[in-house]
This record gives sequence, structure tokens and C-alpha cells, in this order.
Amino acid sequence: MKQGFKFLHEHRYWVLLWLIVVVAGLTTIALPASWFIQRVEKDAFVDAANRSELFARAYAEHAHFIASTVDLAAQQLADDWTPDWRNFNESSRRIIERMGNVSVQIGATDASGMLVVSNLKMQTEKVDLTDRAHIKVHLTGQDTGLYISEPVKGRVSNKWSIQFSRAIKQGKDIKGVVVISVDPFYFTKFYDSLKLEQNDVITMLKKDGSLLARGPLTESAFGTKFPSNPALDPQTPIGGTFERISQIDGIDRIYGYYKVTDFGLAVLVGLSKEGVRKSVLSERALVWI
Repeated sequence: MKQGFKFLHEHRYWVLLWLIVVVAGLTTIALPASWFIQRVEKDAFVDAANRSELFARAYAEHAHFIASTVDLAAQQLADDWTPDWRNFNESSRRIIERMGNVSVQIGATDASGMLVVSNLKMQTEKVDLTDRAHIKVHLTGQDTGLYISEPVKGRVSNKWSIQFSRAIKQGKDIKGVVVISVDPFYFTKFYDSLKLEQNDVITMLKKDGSLLARGPLTESAFGTKFPSNPALDPQTPIGGTFERISQIDGIDRIYGYYKVTDFGLAVLVGLSKEGVRKSVLSERALVWI
């Protein structure tokens, strides 16, 4: 032991020089690796932003197709309106088949806002819907063609649904309102086709910030509003990206969005930043192997 210490003492300058060479060598290796990791992380976030916007554009096409299909059906029902339950039920059945069972319920009110017919069952008693925004907007003369409501729980179906409504008109007179109720799930089942990570989400908003649908589906999120979302700002481009911490679950995400201007909607695809970082960690492991 003493001989070892004596050797180190006698050759301490050479030992110090050797340590300097070793440290310098490790630094030479570590600096390029560190630069590479930073570059990989930067590229990963850029790639995530591009993917989220691309996914959002595809989601917008999906949402536009469903909304267009439902609107066409609502127009047909309003044009062919008859208060006879059997005729209405048969028309509803054909429309539901054509839409691929997208609808939860098809119904119509009279001019006073009372539900008088539904494809779910023959109405023996009228159901008052005058307090529903999708009925009131037509009966009070605010009719703007198709109206899309935020999710509400049906008084007949007892299910959450988005209401697509159109006025039944005869000349200038409003005789009632046709309503097609659509399960929010049909706007978010697109989520499964994207094969996203666990904390990634897709969302559909109205132009007033109301949440219409979210995947994975979260019923507790219904009623949430996002009034300051960049996707709803009339000054922003039709499509783009931004970063934000979700007010629903607190997860930090990179969002791609696309506006469905024909229907006053915007869709978003959010990719978890943590998920992106995990992919970078995998790259880092490969660097150090």
C-alpha cells in the first residue's frame, strides 16, 4: 500500500496529465452527444407540431362529412314535413340507414316548441322543448339555417347528444323545428384511427368556444368553454399549431387545429409533450449505448 502511494506521489504529474487526457476525451465524446440530443428534441417537437396539424386537417374532413350528411337529412325532413307519426318514422328510418346509424334520435316540434313526433316512440304526450337553445333560435326568428347545439341530455332518449336543427317553413311561416340528435362519439371515433399515444386528444369546438366532442370521450368535459382558443380567433389562419396546458386535465400539449368554416366549427389534435420527450429519451439511450 505504501509503495503504491509512493509511486503515485513520485509520478503525480504524469497521473494528473493522464486524468486531464481522460476527462478531455470524455468531454469530446459528451459534447457532440449532448448537441445531438438537443437537436433530436428540437426536431421531435417540430415533427409533433407538423403531425398534429396534419391530423387536424384529416379530422376536419371527417367532421365536415358528418355535419354535411346530417344537415342534408335535416333539410330533407323539413322540406317533406308531415305530422303523421308513421310517415315521419319511415322517413327517419331511411335517413338513419343512409347516415350509418349516426343519429341518436330524430324528432320535430310544432310551432309552439312542443315535441310532437320522434322516431324513438309515438308521442302520446307532448314534451316541452321551448327552453332548448336549438329550438328557441328558430322560434324566436333568429333562424340562420342549420343550428348546432352544444351537447345536451335528451329528455326522451336520455342520452348525451349534439342537436342539429332546422326550421320547418311554409312560406314565411315557421311551423316547427326538425331536430337530429347525434352522439358526440361519432365525431371522436376518428381518434381510434389515428393510433395516438395515451395522453393525446382530439377535440371539436363551436365558434363560441363550446366543447362539442373530445376523444377519448369525457362526459365531464361537456359544458366546458374555450373562448380564447387560437383555433377560434378570426385573425388566425384556417389551420395552424400552438402549445398550451389543457384546462380539462392539466396536460401540456402541442395542438394542431383546422377550422370547419362552413359549420362554424374548429377541430384540434393535441399531442402530449411528455410523450414526445419519451421518444427523445429512446433516442438518447441509443446515443449512449
